[in-house]
Order: sequence, then C-alpha cells, then structure tokens
Amino acid sequence: MAEKMLEVPVAELLPGDVLATDVFNAAGKILVIKNTIVSDNLIVGLKKNYIDSVFIYRDISEEHHSLSVSIKGIMMKEAEEIIDNQILKYIKKDKNIKEIKTTILEILKSDRVISLLMPLRALGENLFRHSLSVGIYAVAVGKEMFFPQHRLFILGTAALLHDVGMREVPKDILLKNSPLTEEEKLIIQRHPWYGFEIVKGVEGFSAEIYNVILEHHERYDGTGYPNALPNEKIHTMAKIIAVCDVYDALTSDRPHRTKHKRTESIEYLLGAGNFYFNHEIVKALINTIIIYRYGQWVELNTGETGVVIEEEVQPFNIKPKVMLYFDEEGKQLKEPRLIDLSLRDNINISIQQTI
Repeated sequence: MAEKMLEVPVAELLPGDVLATDVFNAAGKILVIKNTIVSDNLIVGLKKNYIDSVFIYRDISEEHHSLSVSIKGIMMKEAEEIIDNQILKYIKKDKNIKEIKTTILEILKSDRVISLLMPLRALGENLFRHSLSVGIYAVAVGKEMFFPQHRLFILGTAALLHDVGMREVPKDILLKNSPLTEEEKLIIQRHPWYGFEIVKGVEGFSAEIYNVILEHHERYDGTGYPNALPNEKIHTMAKIIAVCDVYDALTSDRPHRTKHKRTESIEYLLGAGNFYFNHEIVKALINTIIIYRYGQWVELNTGETGVVIEEEVQPFNIKPKVMLYFDEEGKQLKEPRLIDLSLRDNINISIQQTI
C-alpha cells in the first residue's frame, strides 16, 4: 500500500483520513492543523465553517498507484515528431521524404537501437535530435547515391548510432558552455572508440556498422581521428556520415556557440571538398537539402525584406530569387521587386537572416 495526497470534498471525507495540509477558515486563521486524524465531529465542524474540500492522505493500492510505462513508445513518439520536423523543413520534397522517414522509423523499431539511444536522450534533447538528423541526412544522401534499400538500412543504423560513445564522455565536458581545452578535446575525440566498443558488444549488429561508427571522424586528407586513415581506407558510409554530422553540427545551436547559417555551412563543406570531405558526397547532400525553402521570409544584407520564390527542387538554391516587399527602413514597397541573387550583378547581395 502507498499513501497519496488527494483533494477530497468534505462530504466524501471518512473517519480515519489524515489531513495532509493545514485547514484555514475564511479569516485566514488555522482551523485544523495538518496530520490531524479526521473524525465525525471534525467533518461536522468543517461543514459549519463552509470548508468545501481538504487535502488528505489516502492509502492507494500499488496496482492503481503504479503505471506501466513503455520507454520505447515514448522515445518513438518523440523521434517521429523530430523526424517530421526535420524532414519537412530541410529535405526537398522531390527526394521521396516518405521513404526516408519510413526507413528511419523501421530502424528505430529495433529494441537494441532504442536502448543504445536512450542514454543519449538522458543527456538532453540535443544529442538525440542530432543523432536523428544525421540519420535522416545520411539516408537521403544514400538515396541520392543510389544505395539499395538493404544498404540504406546499414547506413541509417550506423548514422543513428554514430555518437553513442558520447555517453562515456564526462557530462561536464559534453555540456560545457565555453570553448573546450585541448585536453577536453582529446577526451571528446575518444567517442568513436567508445561507440565502436559499445555497439560491438551488443548482439545483432554487423562488423560493418561498428566499423563505420569508428571511422566517422576520419578525414579525406588523413588528418581525422582516431586512426588518421587516408581517403582510400575510409568506408564510404563513414564518409557520408562525416559530411552529414558536420553539416548538422554547424547548423545547430551548441552549448558554447550559436548555429551557423546553412549557406555558410554549405560554403565550408564545399571549400573543404576533397580536402576534409569527399566532394561527391558534399554535392549529394546539397542536392538533397533545402537551403532556403519556398515562401521563407528573409532579410538581405541591404536591410530589405522579402520572400524566397525559388522552388525547393532547384539544385543549389544558395542564391535564390527573392520577391522584396519592404525596403531597408522597413517601409512597404509600393510594388514588390524581384531580385535574383544568383546574377553576377547581385554578387555582393546575400541573405542576412531568415525571419
């Protein structure tokens, strides 16, 4: 049996109930102190003082007191909400977003995948959301590169689990809201090894999956970690996850910095193509994601404000067409004005921020 505090109408009080709080009269003075055992006379007195209800302790049987909670169901519901949000906002509609979502959800139905993601969720929503986002981007890129479905499942699984080793990193380092020291960076850089060992120790995962997890921070020029592998020795799936991981990290808020613009992040990946990252994979990501969605309100670096009217299916809409409605002083234009940011004449005009 367990005692629970309940608010009960005075008419439903029973002799033997125990008051959980003091009872006050209309003047604000204590009428009855807490922990008083209710009697018939007390019930009469409460009614005379026009007390409608009181808080009491009552024994509740454990079978009614306890609830059977499905943590998998809770995580699946949260995951689906995140997936819907990420796909609709960031993946082009012509990339068969329904299939991408279905693939990710099918992978998440595995108890062993959910159980490995649970410690990340316990560290905060950011790591969980990041894992899902990288999974979405990776599967989308895999489809763009014509991976068959069974290979997409392997890629998606490795992408969802790429950061499971983070649970072994001290929480004060992981959630630090200032730049990391060199020593702290070295500790963070152990997470691919931790992830490799964790996933390898769970029955049912192929060696390909945990080796891809181990390699997701290796780089094209051999400067990555943990093994400084050169390009030709890095698994293609690890290269895909590396690009998706960096893109999502750059475009998301972190404890020690605010997110970068999607255009800046794309420009970084392009500039690092065939240096840190495989250029073909970077192009596949760009062809998959929405940089500026149709109908997005934006402010230009000129101060003018308008709406993106370039369709999302257009490749590489980093410099889209914008219909301007307000001038640099915020005054509405008499007639909307179209500006194509991709034209050479507009090379110095760019989108300052989405609004």
